[in-house]
Amino acid sequence: SLDITPIEGFYELFDNSFDADATSIRAHIEKKENGNLRFYIIDNGRGIKNIHVDDEGISHQGIPYVLAYGGSIPHPGRERSHYRSIGKFGVGLSQTASCLSTRTEIYSKTADDKEWRYGYYDFAELEADPEIMLPVEKEAEPPWFELPDRGTVIWMRDVDQSEYKLPNAIHGALVANLGRIYRYFLAHGRTITVSYR
Repeated sequence: SLDITPIEGFYELFDNSFDADATSIRAHIEKKENGNLRFYIIDNGRGIKNIHVDDEGISHQGIPYVLAYGGSIPHPGRERSHYRSIGKFGVGLSQTASCLSTRTEIYSKTADDKEWRYGYYDFAELEADPEIMLPVEKEAEPPWFELPDRGTVIWMRDVDQSEYKLPNAIHGALVANLGRIYRYFLAHGRTITVSYR
């Protein structure tokens, strides 16, 4: 599990959203019927590029690339060595998602995309696949009713690694610390909304 807690996971994903120039982030926590939790993070940032060409000149679909370990994409206008402008938590999307949830789905839409794009990983599917390959991304509408024009939606469908049993406990821990951790961003007009059910 690498000892990544749900709170640290949210901070990592908030970092990623702010790095993608998001001005609005929404985090939502739900409790499933089986007792596990479900996390959503919705932002209005740049979104994940459809195609990323790595340092060796190899093209990759964006969402499977960022879900793979070591797969990070620099943001436009930033030098490759400095693309993580925050870097406080730095564990990465793939490690965060795989440490907390058995299935994570990502939906993303850039300014150039006509539709939302979708990719995911599922531990059960990966274990059953002899090549252990992430599925290719495709077009799909995110499972959320208030979507930005562009951005990224991360849905951790089955969070089974949590010391918290109730959504309101995570909500309280986040709300108690977000103003201090992200004070610079919040003071400059960006918002984080946290809700639970």
